[in-house]
Amino acid sequence: MTEEDQAEYEKTVMENIKKFSSENLLNAITCCITKTILRDPVVAADGFTYEREAILNWFKGSNRSPMTNQVLENTELKPNYAVKSILQSFYDSKKNEKKLDEKVQKNGGHSN
Repeated sequence: MTEEDQAEYEKTVMENIKKFSSENLLNAITCCITKTILRDPVVAADGFTYEREAILNWFKGSNRSPMTNQVLENTELKPNYAVKSILQSFYDSKKNEKKLDEKVQKNGGHSN
């Protein structure tokens, strides 16, 4: 990939991030089996991300994809580090925001 291609790629990604709706984000971080926000996201052979415990339970009764109903080549699971990192960032951001609010209240409205 040339530098020009990389720059165009990054520009397109950044533009789309700005357009990315909260609904799309919620879908990306929600397990399609449990419909809850992922805590231990893993990728199955179908390329979809699931909550580890949910997909392991699914595999006890089926070797098919919960999303496509296609027979899976294997039931191997790989951690989805990208989704886990995003979720951890959201979680840490909220914790840090709460700490800052508490500090501001303690200092009478000043953050220093």
